[in-house]
Amino acid sequence: MFLVATVGAFPMLLSAAPAVAQGRANSSPRAASPASGREKPATSSQQPGTRNQLPTTIHQLPATANHWAFKPPIAQNPPPGTAPEPIDRFLLAALKAKGLAYSPPADRRTLIRRVTFDMIGLPPTPAEVDAFLADRAPNAYEKIVDRLLADPRYGEAQARHWLDTAGYADSEGVLQEDRIRPNAWRYRDYVIRSLNADKPYDQFLREQIAGDELVDHHAAWTPAIEECVTATGFLRTAVDATRDDFNAHQFTEYQVRMLNDTQTILVSSTLGITLQCARCHDHKLEPFTQRDYYRMQA
Repeated sequence: MFLVATVGAFPMLLSAAPAVAQGRANSSPRAASPASGREKPATSSQQPGTRNQLPTTIHQLPATANHWAFKPPIAQNPPPGTAPEPIDRFLLAALKAKGLAYSPPADRRTLIRRVTFDMIGLPPTPAEVDAFLADRAPNAYEKIVDRLLADPRYGEAQARHWLDTAGYADSEGVLQEDRIRPNAWRYRDYVIRSLNADKPYDQFLREQIAGDELVDHHAAWTPAIEECVTATGFLRTAVDATRDDFNAHQFTEYQVRMLNDTQTILVSSTLGITLQCARCHDHKLEPFTQRDYYRMQA
């Protein structure tokens, strides 16, 4: 099965078949790819356009309008059903379409273990389990969730997901020395505090991307200003080999590498897309040109 997708003026052949067929390597789709140097010549209707015919901005690329990352969320009415939560109605409708259904409800001991592990990454204490089993109030489960949301360990557990996306590490991750970053923990703790404070997501992003531009940290230094400046540690999580004691003659090269890695982290974590392929050429799958790549980095 083959699908033909057009990116700019170039048709692309997408295959659902294996890239290399066993025993038929020379006739496999991979053998005819551009990287192999044995691609088939284009027909007259497939000839690439001239440079002037190629799209120059992401707004001219046809994929932009249909790219999921650029579509605002649209509220949908839940399907009819008896489930109390709207999200369950969506899930049940999808399951029923496949002849499936929910598993039986979990018993209360299993339920408190699940929610506690999910929210703080630790098991409930025996006393917490006993208290939940004895609590027959209709909102007993909601009280457990509220308690866990107020637990400082909630931010510690949930921060792991964002810190993984941000590429956080306590050390440089370069060379055998793997030098410790003595102040990296400040950014880690900023993320934990933000989640425990239920900070709005847009504010969370603005502080990390441009926290030092949101405040005048030259005129004063307050806890609020320190918080915004600390948040920009997000822009220092990439591997950085621009140290004075390491390859000083290659400083510019390593600085560019660090900027490229930082941009990759920023775009992939906040925009839901990849941009790094546009570093060397217009992106073949995402609606970005090489010019867009360097404009964003500048």
